[in-house]
Amino acid sequence: MKKIVLIMLLMALGLQAQEATTESPLAKKKGVLNKKGSIFAYWGYNRSAYTDSDIHFKGKGYDYTLRDTAASDRQSPFSMVYLTSGTIPQFNFKLGYFISDRESISIGTDHMKYVVDRPQTVIIDGTDHNGNIRNEDKQQIDGFVSFEHTDGLNYVNVAYEYNLPLWVNDSEEHALSLVFGPGVGVLFPRTNVTLEGYKSRNDKFKIAGFGVDGHAALSFDFFKYFFVRGETKVGFIDMPWIDTTPDSSDSASQYFGFVEYTAMLGVRY
Repeated sequence: MKKIVLIMLLMALGLQAQEATTESPLAKKKGVLNKKGSIFAYWGYNRSAYTDSDIHFKGKGYDYTLRDTAASDRQSPFSMVYLTSGTIPQFNFKLGYFISDRESISIGTDHMKYVVDRPQTVIIDGTDHNGNIRNEDKQQIDGFVSFEHTDGLNYVNVAYEYNLPLWVNDSEEHALSLVFGPGVGVLFPRTNVTLEGYKSRNDKFKIAGFGVDGHAALSFDFFKYFFVRGETKVGFIDMPWIDTTPDSSDSASQYFGFVEYTAMLGVRY
């Protein structure tokens, strides 16, 4: 019996020694990588690009679609406004919590901007405000329609992220990690639209649809409590409930893909 117990103890010690030798050196380090139970927040600025979109307008006496409409973002020129205001530049804010050393959940907003390019020629398919049936090329000018989400294309989202350490220094105060995960959220834009035949427009914030995304980033932690991050996000947005005028019968809908590039500065405690 003593021999059996001794053999079992030796086997257990052998397994522990094998695990210790095969374990990743990064897994042994704590310090900056010991994140479970901590909270974090970051602020940053983004640039975005969008796929072409069919934009469908409808209301009393009209129902038409602008086919394959191109749009761009509208980032403000770099100035002191980036330090004094969060409403003009395209910005990102997020607040999160580490449920383990590697995993986190967060909620935040991506304040992007979406502006239909003008001038451009698009196919107009349907019946316009004058009752004319259209299926033709049309120079898109202010007198016919202008369309933008500039205050902004607000993507309010929740995200799950996995942090994969790539490097940590000997003092365990600085580290480089790959961060990636999915997100899902709602679009809460303030849409500015000018339609032919309408002088007034609807400038109210409203939940207009939903979005999904996947993102990946390189995050550099320094002095344990701070980090800088460069992120790329790819996603899909569907907005079926866009208000265009103060009249509730007037609306628009669209869907499109996007890619977003963001640079951020954060703090963790």
